[in-house]
Amino acid sequence: MELFIASDVGALLSRKNGHPRQRGGRLERYRLWALNVPATKVEIVAVGDWEIALRVPRDKNKLLEDYIEWNLEDLSPGESERVPYWADLWPSALVLSNEIICRRSEFQGSLVLEIGCGLGLCGMAAALAGAESVLLSDNDPLAVDVARMNAENNSRILPEATVEHRILDWRAPAAWPRDFDIVIAADVLYEPSFADDIANLLPLVLKKGGRLLLADPFIRPHREYFLDSLRTQGKWKDIRKTTVSQQSQNIVFVTAVLG
Repeated sequence: MELFIASDVGALLSRKNGHPRQRGGRLERYRLWALNVPATKVEIVAVGDWEIALRVPRDKNKLLEDYIEWNLEDLSPGESERVPYWADLWPSALVLSNEIICRRSEFQGSLVLEIGCGLGLCGMAAALAGAESVLLSDNDPLAVDVARMNAENNSRILPEATVEHRILDWRAPAAWPRDFDIVIAADVLYEPSFADDIANLLPLVLKKGGRLLLADPFIRPHREYFLDSLRTQGKWKDIRKTTVSQQSQNIVFVTAVLG
């Protein structure tokens, strides 16, 4: 499989992909890291009948050290420190991506939003399932860049769905696009405050009758609070959860429909 390797770093940094450019700042450093091919390796992941090639960090400890340095040098007042959670292929993402393929009839011709896209696996699964368009979103610019590259690396197997990528933060809901048919999310409830943030975001970005598909580790303590927040809104129907096993870990799969 042909992998995306940029030969002209300057040209890629200037590409109009919706990211602000800050010469010498954190965003440019992120892109330079993403283009450093020796810093990454390729993992092949089976999703349904397909094999997806994912670029992932080769040395996660070194990446964490880089983040610590970037946080010390570039953190704005009031800005939360960034942690490269996106760099792992979490079991929740494997469960969600395969569930998407099993539900491909629901995804045919749909407009899909992935929140907290990480490496982009679940969004690519949505494209394989027949979505008309997929928006991969994350608040970490490096995650968005790597997810974009992963989608480009797999362009030969992805159908002609429009796969877009944007830096978006669920703590700033006014900036998000609206009227999606389906929102997908894997392992996004890892901070207590995110349960409220995501619960409040979902009715804004989904159209009426739109669906949520979310996968979360069984041990996560904030999921029930998140589900209670959805119920309290009085806007949701058919909220369901099931538990499946992935890599010796129990994963809770949640679905809900915006009424």
